Amino acid sequence: MTISSRIPRRRALLVGVKATRNFPNLPPVSGAHRDTEYVRRLLIEVYKYRPEDIMILIDDPAFDRNEREWRWPTKRNIVRAMYKLVEGAAPGDTVVFHFSGHGGQIEALEDPDEVDNLDEILFPMDVMRAPQGEDIRIPYVNYVKDDLIRRIFERLPAGSRGVLIFDCCNSGTAADLPDVTGRGPLLAVLPRGASGSDMTQIPELTSFAACKDGQNTSGNSKGGIFVRAFCNALRRDPYPTHRKLMQNITEEIEELLRSVPAEKKASVIRPVPQLGSLRGDAIWSTKFAL
Repeated sequence: MTISSRIPRRRALLVGVKATRNFPNLPPVSGAHRDTEYVRRLLIEVYKYRPEDIMILIDDPAFDRNEREWRWPTKRNIVRAMYKLVEGAAPGDTVVFHFSGHGGQIEALEDPDEVDNLDEILFPMDVMRAPQGEDIRIPYVNYVKDDLIRRIFERLPAGSRGVLIFDCCNSGTAADLPDVTGRGPLLAVLPRGASGSDMTQIPELTSFAACKDGQNTSGNSKGGIFVRAFCNALRRDPYPTHRKLMQNITEEIEELLRSVPAEKKASVIRPVPQLGSLRGDAIWSTKFAL
């Protein structure tokens, strides 16, 4: 098959972590598994992805021992699956990564781009407290750091697309991409691999997040408010510009919040959608696609 006749590939990795087993006092993210189903159905029903091209990692206790080895969202499985997702990608391909669960922050000891001196991290199901005697500035082990996520997805070739979706606390720059929403704590550094303003040398890599770094977000057993709004917005308008998509997500968030019973509104944390992109402000006028 020649390059010109190659059919572009579209693949997705969806991760839902309901409980971090080493932190019994950390409340479970009750709708995390349902979030993966929302995104899966969006990809299949609206964008016509093949079910076999979508991998899902969830901490389902019903899995048998063999299934747990590769289907539970441990750090090892998440990182391995991310590398596999981008492996062999070619121009024209699209990859989607989604994470719902807990997110946090740690001191950025080796990242000069973080103005607030904090790295964002995702909590796999096997995240745990660092053993006594370790560096107290890094209180966790088995986390997935924003720098690693960026390094993995920057492996995508120019002409390909990567869409990263985070519904967790502290997720604004969970992929360490330049923040184009509010010029947040990550410096707007020139994308690695690009020279000057030539964006043809890099992939179209964007991240959508439920909140700013340092903020919390919320959901319930029905799922995360942000993921539900994200999916609803794309069902209404599947191919908007990124600017219009962010507007549509905000409208859908307001619609979902209107349905919250009055007695529960005080406990709901309103998502504040964030957009990050290797392409900087140029992404606003670019049409979104999956």
